[in-house]
Amino acid sequence: MQVKIPSYYKKFKCIAGKCSDTCCDGWRIIIDDKSVKKYREHSGVLKERFQERLVSYNGESIFVPDGSRCPFLNSKNTCDIYICMGEDALSSTCSAYPRKISVKGNVMEAFLNLSCPEAARLMLNEKDGIKFEKYDDGVQPETVVSDRDIFMDMLEEVFINIVNEKRISWKKRLVMILFAADNICSSTDKDFDVCMEFVMSLKNQNGIMELSELIPDSVLIENTEIKKQILSALLNVYGAICIGRNHDSMSVDLMREYLENENTGFTDNEDILEGYNYQYENYVTYFIFRHLKECVTGRDIFEMAVMMCASYSIIKAMDVMCIRRYGELSLENQVEIMHYYSKIVEHSDKDYNRIMDIIRDCGFDTMAYMVQLT
Repeated sequence: MQVKIPSYYKKFKCIAGKCSDTCCDGWRIIIDDKSVKKYREHSGVLKERFQERLVSYNGESIFVPDGSRCPFLNSKNTCDIYICMGEDALSSTCSAYPRKISVKGNVMEAFLNLSCPEAARLMLNEKDGIKFEKYDDGVQPETVVSDRDIFMDMLEEVFINIVNEKRISWKKRLVMILFAADNICSSTDKDFDVCMEFVMSLKNQNGIMELSELIPDSVLIENTEIKKQILSALLNVYGAICIGRNHDSMSVDLMREYLENENTGFTDNEDILEGYNYQYENYVTYFIFRHLKECVTGRDIFEMAVMMCASYSIIKAMDVMCIRRYGELSLENQVEIMHYYSKIVEHSDKDYNRIMDIIRDCGFDTMAYMVQLT
């Protein structure tokens, strides 16, 4: 089986109590059956806590939290299970996070969830862009590789190649991904062969440059009022989600301040973000790598591109707020903004859909509106 991982994947190591956040706060932790058996049979110092805190809920085994925190997370933000029983005693959820594996056809892709601050830091430190390592692990795939698997693998490569084509302006690269996704949305359910041919035509730099020439510069002219209208709707929803969480976070503070000041000024100073393009390129690469393979239909692919633009635009608006409030956008500030957005939105179907729903309900899920947003 072919394995594909981002260049920084193997560099990850949990920094535990030194982390600016904790993955043991704010989420329900589901315990696998093997770990449940181990915890039930434990006769050491954690025996009573396992008896009190390990329960069955809606058919799943979970730990009853202390407020929003895992009951085994101590005051130093380290894990008592790890300390008392060793790394091998961690549940599959705890030992795997932030790693995530997806298998499609004969390709296994592994990535680090951006909701982990250390994963976000590693991604943002790739200043020359995210590269990918590919190798064969020698394992035979269990399923037959379909034409769709081949198509999606090629499409992922095409989208990421567009992100990395620095001869083209950043805005235009985003528009090209939208354009390609829109074309696929319109064609894939009617004629898959046409879609396959279209994607194959973009597999090299010449094809990407030809696609760029199809999009006139006049399309890129910004309508500030429309952009503010779309971004206001997005930030109002994201702000409500943030404030609804009981978290001590810079992102929550920025969104509360934004909402209390009548939603003004978030796009006025975008020129101060010059020099941060590599961070946005890395984020969009991550987003494509994480989400594209989840798509099933052509419409899914276009909505993935729409959510990519919405997520990027929310993060960029928060970057502006951060600079205006603190005078800079340090690496740690960007880690905080990106990781918190991922923690809130990418791990909750409900909150992910709240953002997509406002886009759909306002009619913003079109090529024309998304071009203005970017």
